[in-house]
Amino acid sequence: MEGFAEPDALRSLLIGYDDFEAKRFDGYDLHLKLRGHGVDAKHLVWKKTTDNVHAHQLADERIGEEYREYLRQLAEQINYGSYTNNLFSPLSYQILFEPTYLFADVVHLQLIHKNGFFNLHHLPILSRLKPMVWTLHDTWAFTGHCINPFDCDRWKSGCGECPDLDALFPIAEDSSALNWEMKKTLFQQCDLDLVVGSRWMEQRVKESPLFQHLKVHRLPHSLDVDMFCPGDSLESRERLGIDPDHWVIAFRASSAPFKGTDLVIEALKTMEVDRPVTLLTVDMTWLCEDLKEKFRVINFGWIDEKETLVDLYRACDVFLMPSRGESFGYMAAEAMACGKPVLVTRSPSSALQDTVFVDQGGGVSCSHNSEALASELSALLQDEGRRHEVGQRARELAVENYRDDLYVSRLTEIYRDVIERRKGDTRAKHIVDELKRISPPKLEPALPVEPPPTPPAEPLVAEPTPPVPLDPSRTICTLGPVEVKLIKVLRAMAKQPIGLWVYGKLVRPVVKALFLKGKG
Repeated sequence: MEGFAEPDALRSLLIGYDDFEAKRFDGYDLHLKLRGHGVDAKHLVWKKTTDNVHAHQLADERIGEEYREYLRQLAEQINYGSYTNNLFSPLSYQILFEPTYLFADVVHLQLIHKNGFFNLHHLPILSRLKPMVWTLHDTWAFTGHCINPFDCDRWKSGCGECPDLDALFPIAEDSSALNWEMKKTLFQQCDLDLVVGSRWMEQRVKESPLFQHLKVHRLPHSLDVDMFCPGDSLESRERLGIDPDHWVIAFRASSAPFKGTDLVIEALKTMEVDRPVTLLTVDMTWLCEDLKEKFRVINFGWIDEKETLVDLYRACDVFLMPSRGESFGYMAAEAMACGKPVLVTRSPSSALQDTVFVDQGGGVSCSHNSEALASELSALLQDEGRRHEVGQRARELAVENYRDDLYVSRLTEIYRDVIERRKGDTRAKHIVDELKRISPPKLEPALPVEPPPTPPAEPLVAEPTPPVPLDPSRTICTLGPVEVKLIKVLRAMAKQPIGLWVYGKLVRPVVKALFLKGKG
């Protein structure tokens, strides 16, 4: 079958934004795990950076690289000017013509709300033509725009009066109620199953009015417990250049306020220690400069090599993760698998207490403040026996719950269940067969002499440069009539001095007025 090399295997298509940069969340790692367990998995992404033959870039040859990215950025500008996310891109419509979609047994969505490449208006038809699963990695799908509402519970009743418009993904004006209602309208037309990685996420999805008609599966994320495993701490310290007699504390240094790095820094500044301490930080290298007067600090930056990350976990005595906004917490699970005690803070907007199994002795928690963090950390460092006991239990629970083979086995059961429930849908089969017949060949696009200009970086622009006209008969001949009209409208608007700003200011009130009128 076109796009798949193993006709007798279960054929799965994972869809995300890119293939490697966010490989844990966009499906790259998962498609490799599935392939390693006999599933013929493909990965369809907007941005491909690897040479993996099983990863495919969406509509790259049918539209042309210059126009693909130009249209995505233009749609993002329209989204921002309309105070919404993921509603204007014509590009995800092209999924309907992708062989990897047409010949898949099941489609598995990942981070589709990243950088505006996916249009939620296309989700109902995509989900009704193919058995579909959607892994929710955050809460964006059921809020007015944010990926974690924290203490706000407006998402339960329709959003509106948003307390944080700048939270990811930001909107310039408060249209959170309209965004929420549009999602509700679109999701009610969808036929798919939802997968979440924690009890915390499962509870929130079930509390959301947007997904009452959909089946929800709790399936904790997985990792390679043979790679992330206990090892010789002294050898790891030697490789990383750490004194064997130091206490070693590891954590992620992130500027995101909810990650809790500010709590870590404040706690470490006030904590009294009676022996030398080395700090190991991942991610941002400049955040902990003030701690160098008191501790030895080794900043690793972002670590892509798993071997280095494993050495970091093995070398530490305690791993800190005081985040107040995690839907799962991969680094906590990895540290557990390496047999290290993980210290988290108690927060109603985070899944970490469940992830590290605090109630089963697999991790340690304290109140979400610097004083409690310093106190609990100091107690752990002073009690080697307790650290060993918690670390050993953490390893047992990680192997019991987070193994790759266990995850793949449970996920394929979900796949087969979704496929079985959709058997007999003759209408969907008829449309898919039709798409297989009419799907145009992938030809080299005929581009204009000059490529279209790159849209400005800032969302709101006073005088955008007029784009180079398209030749609909050659350049975008594979797009449908709706997409052609949309592109023409977008380009016409972009020629106006403040076209995007005017669009946002005029269209949103009209749409909202029509919506309210329609609701009576």
